[in-house]
Amino acid sequence: MKILVPSVEENWINDRIVSEYRRHTRHEIVELGQKFDIAWINTPSLVNFYGPGLYVLTIAHIVPEKFNDLNELYNFESCKQFDQSVSLYTSYSDHTISFINRNSITKKQIIKIPYWINTELFFEIPDLLDERLFTIGSFQRDTEGSDLESPKLEKGPDIFIKVLKEIKKHKTNLRVLLSGLRRQYVIKQLEELDIEYEYYEMCDFKKMNELYNMCDYYLVTSRYEGGPQAILEASQTKCKILSTNVGVSKDILHQDCVCKDESDMVWKILTGVDKTEYNYLNVQNYEMKKVISQYDEFFESLVES
Repeated sequence: MKILVPSVEENWINDRIVSEYRRHTRHEIVELGQKFDIAWINTPSLVNFYGPGLYVLTIAHIVPEKFNDLNELYNFESCKQFDQSVSLYTSYSDHTISFINRNSITKKQIIKIPYWINTELFFEIPDLLDERLFTIGSFQRDTEGSDLESPKLEKGPDIFIKVLKEIKKHKTNLRVLLSGLRRQYVIKQLEELDIEYEYYEMCDFKKMNELYNMCDYYLVTSRYEGGPQAILEASQTKCKILSTNVGVSKDILHQDCVCKDESDMVWKILTGVDKTEYNYLNVQNYEMKKVISQYDEFFESLVES
């Protein structure tokens, strides 16, 4: 079977998903312009007509405040027409699927197939924690690209700062590790609060893995997410992680690691909630080759039907 999996080439998570799928699928990967049986499009900016074949479209997440219809979601003037060419949709998260169904965004079926974790890139490294410091990590965008000042509210940077502000009252040795593009909002807030931080803008996977292993806690404070990948990565590295109820948090994390609000998150940090073994064992179900095999079987079932 021939699979087309176009890449956006942004040096971000979607490119890694495409690259890893291309390397480990049991099917033949074809390039743009070649004939295909299935085109798997896993990011909105790649919505396009690539030729005859079956189309599978992945919707990672939707921000309700920024969403009106499929045209807006995919920034594609003929998206409603394109919807007629889609065999079905996939998503990583029950939250996204529920939103799509509640709002009748498409009449096509949407099914849940998970993210995966590359255990060759992310793993536990003993003895990287600096016991003199209390280190909290955050490795995702927090600032809108339009002005590089406004908070990207779906990522919850304001919640993140509220949590840190409370933690600082109890942990005078607080340090924050940041990575990823567009961290201007959080950096400005940290400087105003006089909280120590280190920023690694676009580090390689080796360094990213080390950063997880340097954290006492990794925090996901988002309001909306498709994943995020950080939930899988932190769990795989045995980093203690707390998250809001977004994306795949309830699929992977122990229920004690999913927080109701910032006050709950602060309380869990200060009381030392630690479910790393549970999270680590659970995330093994999402190991890369296992999940890619699920995708292969799914694509095969589409062609056979």
